[in-house]
Amino acid sequence: MRFDRNLLLVGLVLLGSARAFAADLPSPNAQTVEEAAPAGQPYWSFTAGTYLWAAGMSGDVGQFGLPPVSVENSFSDILKHLDFGAMLVAELRYGDFGLFNDFMYIKLSGENATPNGIVADSVSVDSESVTYTAAGEYRLIDDASGSLDLLAGARIWSVDTDISFSGGAFDGLTFSEGDTWVDALAGFKGRYNINSEWYLSGWAMAGGGSSDYMWDLWGGVGYQVNDKFSALIGYRASGVNYDNGDGFVFDVVQQGPVIGAIYRF
Repeated sequence: MRFDRNLLLVGLVLLGSARAFAADLPSPNAQTVEEAAPAGQPYWSFTAGTYLWAAGMSGDVGQFGLPPVSVENSFSDILKHLDFGAMLVAELRYGDFGLFNDFMYIKLSGENATPNGIVADSVSVDSESVTYTAAGEYRLIDDASGSLDLLAGARIWSVDTDISFSGGAFDGLTFSEGDTWVDALAGFKGRYNINSEWYLSGWAMAGGGSSDYMWDLWGGVGYQVNDKFSALIGYRASGVNYDNGDGFVFDVVQQGPVIGAIYRF
């Protein structure tokens, strides 16, 4: 039982670490001052950027049919197991309509020695996580002071975890488990221009579907370096409660500072 408990903690902490990143970055509303367009004519605009969400995580997670375990991970704990990560955000707009996209890929790994070394000398865990969010947008307010968008879309979550044993009776054995689920979401995002350089940005969204519920809040400050480039810093908190009924549980809250850079083409 002691060995099983250690194995569970290794697997679930790494899974939770992946999801701590794998929840989506709230749109930094990375719009610059719109280029002049003929009066009454819609215009195209495209922005893209990269970001880091230094999130910690707390809650209950479970996999491989074992009982859920409470986890409490700081960002520094998660960073120790990070092999690779890619976090990209993009927004395409035409007049009052837009399409927001967010893609995240995280690969984590870790290895622990097992007690006594009878079942195995060590166990390693590899976890890959992909999250993709797509949301349509409609601009409700757009004037010199800022903007307000209504958004609705979906978030896809996918996690694959491998547990491998080295040495002992289980030498060479590998167990794999993964799950993919989709949640609908809706909410608002907005921007308030403090002056020509500084602005406030934020959003609030909620939804569900495959999960019992999910929510996402973001607020930050942006600085317009020039007509093309802006940088943001802020804070984000997000929660989700998912249980597939077959031993996979992800009921967590993730929160931490966000820093990002946006470029407008």
